[in-house]
Order: sequence, then structure tokens, then C-alpha cells
Amino acid sequence: MATKKRITLQSLEADGARVTALCASTLPETREQVGMKLGFAKPSLCRLFNKHGAEIDHLELVMHDDLLYASAGGPFPRSMKERPSSSHGMSLFYPLLQCFL
Repeated sequence: MATKKRITLQSLEADGARVTALCASTLPETREQVGMKLGFAKPSLCRLFNKHGAEIDHLELVMHDDLLYASAGGPFPRSMKERPSSSHGMSLFYPLLQCFL
């Protein structure tokens, strides 16, 4: 018998509630369970996202003790997405390189 994964969920809705839950057997069941726990008006419309804003579309993507974000059907807020660094760490070395140019 497989061990169920425990997840922590942060609501993306106005209240920002946080709950823990066990993953159900399927992703649709898990989403509905989460939506009910967070008090969404239509739990079956619940969407789950990782910290980068990518939507979870398969339970194999969820690890035990993951922190996921849940919406009542809306997208992941653009303001919460991590922005990758375009300098790739070069900002620390750029002043030093200028001395040699």
C-alpha cells in the first residue's frame, strides 16, 4: 500500500488561508478536496500551482510535504512568480571585469 503524500496549501484568494491535506487517489479528487477545505464556492474548479506558478497537472509532480498554491479557478498571480536573474551571477563580477577592460 502506497503512503499518501501530505501537502500544505496556501490559498491565492483574498483570505490567504493555509491548510494541510493528504493527496487523494486522483488529481481531480485532490483539487476538489483542497477546494472544500479552503471553502471555495466551487471546489471542483480549484487549481493547484507550484511556487514558480506552474500548474500541477499530475499527482506524480507532487512530493511529500510540498507547499502548493491553490486558486478558486483563477490563474497564478503574475506578481508571485519568481523572476529568473538575467545576469546569471555576473553582477558581482562585472565591476571587477571593468577594471581590466
